[in-house]
Amino acid sequence: MGKIRLKTLAFLFLLIFIIVTSLLYHQEKENTIHEAEKRMDIFMKKWKALFDYVEAEQKKVIYEFQRKGILDKDFFDPHILSFTFISREIQRRYEKEELANGIIPYYYSLASTNPRNPVNKATEYEAEILEKFGRNEIKTYSEVVDKESNRFYRSYMPLERTGESCMKCHGSPDRAPKDLVDMYGAVAGFGEEVGWIRAMVVIEIPIDEIEKEAFRKFASTSVVLLIIFAGSFVFISILVQKERELQKANAELQSLSRTDGYCKSSPIRHHP
Repeated sequence: MGKIRLKTLAFLFLLIFIIVTSLLYHQEKENTIHEAEKRMDIFMKKWKALFDYVEAEQKKVIYEFQRKGILDKDFFDPHILSFTFISREIQRRYEKEELANGIIPYYYSLASTNPRNPVNKATEYEAEILEKFGRNEIKTYSEVVDKESNRFYRSYMPLERTGESCMKCHGSPDRAPKDLVDMYGAVAGFGEEVGWIRAMVVIEIPIDEIEKEAFRKFASTSVVLLIIFAGSFVFISILVQKERELQKANAELQSLSRTDGYCKSSPIRHHP
């Protein structure tokens, strides 16, 4: 009977261990995504700060110089007036530095269905996502992808909808600086309307190391749980064994007491 109880207990312990470790595994997978999202949020805050500076400060100074005649009204140089150009150049230098140090960098790019620079041309897949953003069908979109033997958490984030101030460079080419038209032509990047979402940011965060750290936590926690469960089972097994031995000893004592009682109650016969 004791062996049956121990087998049942062992099965229950094993079942509970499997359930708990499965929950832990799924929790660590979620933690991997949460950690990637935290890192992406920090990256995007820096990116947005750069965007706000270029749009609200840098361009304002250039336009003021044009208004005062310090710069020609048709002046355009992407190094100081194109946020997409500036951010791409900063990203290129960042990637080069990280790769030189043996670190997988965060990858950043712009995807547009109406790009001024062909390097920002959206793929067919990206164009579908961008259209969904434009129709307000989705607010966010992300996925885990394998790329160059590494795993990345990729997120797509739309730019703010085109405002009236954007029409100077993205509306009609007649309103655009002559230098811009001379540089990119009178078609690419034009013909947009207020309210459009012209592009989205695509960011890829490497998650191999995050996943490895999550697995290390899962493995160490699982080992601790296994030790606890195994130790508990061994302790209970010892108690059951002690109980079994005690019951056996009690049974033997009771058997001896009955035997002794019988002997004492038996009459002693005297033979002449």
